[in-house]
Amino acid sequence: MLHGALGPANDAALEHVPGREAETARRMLAELAAARSAADVLEARVHEGAREKERSERLVASLRDALDVARAALAAAPPPEELQALREAAARADTVAGDARARAE
Repeated sequence: MLHGALGPANDAALEHVPGREAETARRMLAELAAARSAADVLEARVHEGAREKERSERLVASLRDALDVARAALAAAPPPEELQALREAAARADTVAGDARARAE
């Protein structure tokens, strides 16, 4: 079972090793190959984690920029009392325009 999994290079290197030691060496090589595979998986996860961190950092920066824009817009907005006065003036203008339309018809 381990024989084929280790590949011909490892088998060739172990040809001169006596039977019991060769089997032990094959097991050790198989464990090393499994450890290498696990290390490769962990490395891929670390790289994915780094990419996710970069995406999160870009998202946070974008949200901060949007918050700055919103704060600037709020700072530039007229005070609530002025907004209410503007709404009332707009409603009066709409009423006057409606009356003018009705007279024109």
